[in-house]
Amino acid sequence: MKRVLLIDDDEEVRDSLALMLQSEGYDVVEASNGREVLERDANRSASVVIADLVTLEHDGVESVQSLRQRWPDAPVIAISGTIPSCEEDDKALDRVLAPVCRLQKPFTIDEFLATVRTVLPACA
Repeated sequence: MKRVLLIDDDEEVRDSLALMLQSEGYDVVEASNGREVLERDANRSASVVIADLVTLEHDGVESVQSLRQRWPDAPVIAISGTIPSCEEDDKALDRVLAPVCRLQKPFTIDEFLATVRTVLPACA
């Protein structure tokens, strides 16, 4: 079973995304920030990391950098309502997160699940 690390500080968003993923048969580990995932699940594998880039307790990019050290081959799907839009920020973000897909909130269920399905075959 594919294991998804889902990090979002908004509990309602996180719960909704987790339910969608679970209904598609994914094993989902939910956390409000990257530290929480690393403390609980550092010894288990990850197929994909889905992370909100702006979390309340821990910077999302910093969280992803830490997760990337633990799971270097897991693709990252960055979600946020405020993804940087200038070219310089985009390049810096790509260096930290590559490979990456980005989803700008709000997104539809279909967009979200299609992105997950697109990313996961690369790590099969």
